[in-house]
Amino acid sequence: MLERVTIDPATSGTTYYSPIDCDVLAVAGHTVALEAVEKQLALRLPETIEKAYLLFDREGRTIAFRGRLLTVDPPGDLRFVVEHPETRRIATRVTVDLEGRVTAADGASVEVRTINLSADGVLFEGVETMTSGDPVTVSLLLAADEPPSEATATVIRTAGENRFAIQFDPGEKAIRRRLGVFTVEHNRRLLHNEPADEQVEPEPEF
Repeated sequence: MLERVTIDPATSGTTYYSPIDCDVLAVAGHTVALEAVEKQLALRLPETIEKAYLLFDREGRTIAFRGRLLTVDPPGDLRFVVEHPETRRIATRVTVDLEGRVTAADGASVEVRTINLSADGVLFEGVETMTSGDPVTVSLLLAADEPPSEATATVIRTAGENRFAIQFDPGEKAIRRRLGVFTVEHNRRLLHNEPADEQVEPEPEF
């Protein structure tokens, strides 16, 4: 079960919007992708609310973040951008088995499988010769009906005999956005118990 939170839109003049329970689909940086439990409540919101609150429970306490609330497609989806710069940046990681290829700086290329991934990086399985700090080029087959997504990255750690983790280079914004969308739709299918071959069209942006 994905985490459930409450979005509390702020009072603005004489306008008040009811709190909305939402399921968290993914987190990337300071942005939280949400799906409203009761979509009709989200449909009543304006495109942007500059001061709203995201609330959730932790160990018997209610934690609240203030930020900007956005309505996005598909209808019923929201994005909450946390305004506190000190909030730790983190990307949601999902467990998924996908085909991949990693090419080292010397041109040597090996086939690998994903163990898990996020918008920041991937944990791979399938090769024993990687070393932390190695620059690599990564190719991922995210969908059967589209070409592989490619990006440059750096090996940041090894795990066991044949597992290693990579982090995408800072300039690789396209694959970070693509994996952010992949994570949202992957978790949406889990939320609604939908098989992978009946997935909806991905959103253009996280």
